Amino acid sequence: MPITILSLLVALNGILIKEYLSFISNNWVFYLFFTGVLVICGAIFFLIKSMGSLFVNLNYNYFGYPNEILDFENKLNDYNKEAKKSERVNVENEFKKEFVRISTSNKKINDKRADNLHYCRSCLVIAVSISVALLICLLIKTL
Repeated sequence: MPITILSLLVALNGILIKEYLSFISNNWVFYLFFTGVLVICGAIFFLIKSMGSLFVNLNYNYFGYPNEILDFENKLNDYNKEAKKSERVNVENEFKKEFVRISTSNKKINDKRADNLHYCRSCLVIAVSISVALLICLLIKTL
């Protein structure tokens, strides 16, 4: 949805530049138009940042494949058979610790992406408002 709205806003502003350049060159209308372009650029920035994380590599952590998990469990069981009682490892606790570590890391990544998408949507609301104001000004001028 944000990509569609951004595409429409860029197209609308392109048409305004092409067809109504003399109208946009009016001092206060130019500032309104320029502000709209800056807000659209901000929306594009936050959209790219939310989808691709821009220049920061956000790697999700994953559990191993089921056969790897089974192998790990078998190795722990073999270790527990030979280890002293005080050195034995509880398989369930190890899985819980790993689950908590992985899910916490992934939750932080998702929160960053959600924040950036929220900023993008906020910029889109502002950009749409500015574009509507420009269209209203254009309609008033042409009438």
